[in-house]
Amino acid sequence: MPFEVIAAQLLQPAPGPSWWTVIATVAAVAAAGAALVTVIYARRTVVDGRAAHRELMDAEHKARDDFAAAHREAMTTQKLAGDDFVAAHREAMAAQAQAREDFAEGRAEEMAQRERALDAQIALERLAQAGRITEVLITMARTARDETLQPPPAAAGSQRATFIPSLQAQLRSALAVFYALGGPKLETADELADKAYSLTTEPIEMLKLATNSLGELKRMADQDQNLRLI
Repeated sequence: MPFEVIAAQLLQPAPGPSWWTVIATVAAVAAAGAALVTVIYARRTVVDGRAAHRELMDAEHKARDDFAAAHREAMTTQKLAGDDFVAAHREAMAAQAQAREDFAEGRAEEMAQRERALDAQIALERLAQAGRITEVLITMARTARDETLQPPPAAAGSQRATFIPSLQAQLRSALAVFYALGGPKLETADELADKAYSLTTEPIEMLKLATNSLGELKRMADQDQNLRLI
């Protein structure tokens, strides 16, 4: 090829880009921008997701901590309530035991007072009965003395008109009550109460027994605790 032709071709202006090339370039730029936006959005989504995950984990940790704290508080409250219940139960049982003990002591004291009152009453009645025996013995001694000084007339049969047998019956009754009340044994008075009194019995014998019985009763009153007030 001649040099001139080659030079002429080199000197011709280069052809410009076509419309398809421009459109393709714009489309490529738009695609790149969209891809960049997608990447940015995806990164943002990942970042937000991580932040949300951290918040969720923090919330779970806080919830677990709150639950653990609430559980500990509940257990503490339950333990305190249990301790209070146990203390209240012990106190109630102690109060109940004290009430039973006080009742038993009060009951025992009441029974002791009643027993002392009964003993005092029996002792008083025993002394009163001793006084009754003394009265019968004095009456019998006076009657026997009077019959010694002035013998009563004979009655029908082997009896005599005298009050001594009836006084003996009174003495037996008084002695029976006296012994039932815990009085000491009065042997001379028993002999006087059981002695048969007939026409062959001298009144002086009954007088001696009555006098000796009074002396016996006086000695017993001075010596025996059963003839003293409690």
